[in-house]
Amino acid sequence: LVGSEYNTRREQCETGARFFNKPALRDVTLEEFSASESQLDALVAKRVRHVITENARTLEAADALSNGDLKRMGELMAESHASMRDDFEITVPPIDQLVEIVKAEIGPRGGVRMTGGGFGGCIVAL
Repeated sequence: LVGSEYNTRREQCETGARFFNKPALRDVTLEEFSASESQLDALVAKRVRHVITENARTLEAADALSNGDLKRMGELMAESHASMRDDFEITVPPIDQLVEIVKAEIGPRGGVRMTGGGFGGCIVAL
């Protein structure tokens, strides 16, 4: 993966963690990020925003699944895919199109998003 976009994302996340003087982005709160976002390089800020919000979505998704709340789970999956597409920039047009097709079919009864390391791969749907 050396020299790949995957490695570039890792480096950008490490840059973000160093900015906040934290060992990893999981240790940065949304409040800390919001207060300092304008001081970050714009591209690094997008990567950091994705990781922080994705971690929060993951915790909320665990609660939604535990409570059988598939509507909320679907919303979280949509937010996750949008963040991977817009902030982390790891989706590709065919995957985005497939996500849209599946979402149009299942509607609010479930959710769909890309899964894996990005730049191709698979989707998961509930």
